[in-house]
Amino acid sequence: MDKSIRPSKSTPRNRVLTQLETYATVPNPKYGDSFRKVKGQIPGLLTSLGLQASPADIRAASILSRNGIDINADNLSSAKELDGKLAAISGGLHPQIAVSLITEGQNPLEMPLDDLRQYIDGYGGTFGTAYSSSDVLDSIKNIEPIIRSAIISLYKAIRIILRYEGATLGYALKRGSTKTLGALLSAASAADGNLNLSVDDNTTIYKPAAHEKSIQAELARACAYGRALLTT
Repeated sequence: MDKSIRPSKSTPRNRVLTQLETYATVPNPKYGDSFRKVKGQIPGLLTSLGLQASPADIRAASILSRNGIDINADNLSSAKELDGKLAAISGGLHPQIAVSLITEGQNPLEMPLDDLRQYIDGYGGTFGTAYSSSDVLDSIKNIEPIIRSAIISLYKAIRIILRYEGATLGYALKRGSTKTLGALLSAASAADGNLNLSVDDNTTIYKPAAHEKSIQAELARACAYGRALLTT
């Protein structure tokens, strides 16, 4: 684990909370309103191109811009669709749903996004959608350690994918790596040196280490454990 995300003095719970929050989709506060500055220029651009300037379109255009992708109707549609899927998955994936997936031996990193969304939707919003990193830990505190660690890694993966206000989704679109969370995680992990994080200003964004391989391995181990339980 990278020392840069390990508090010097912390309980295990606080250490995990700090790690989860590190991966949240926020810029370094030191740079204040840099994202707002960039977004403030996008509505006029979209209007000048004869395109809609809804909040979803503005976000999609920002995602495209940060990856040097042409802003046109087709690309906006692709970015909005992918962003919408991730919003639905991240908003609806309650820890208990993730536990069910893994104990059934289904790896959420390997499932097609549409299948994962359908699985989540199958719970009909039973658990709600508003939960914090602390809620995640509270929900899984009595779960077996191998599965608990995998759930924490899954939430880290989602935060990595959605960081930089979703900018890494554009890089995934460029690579054609959008079918699964695992593919998106791989793209997000490779995106740092390929994203335009300035666009029209001098934005610098805090970039946590991705730890993609360890996340993938942790989920794979837990799912193999779940499958073994089902056959014993």
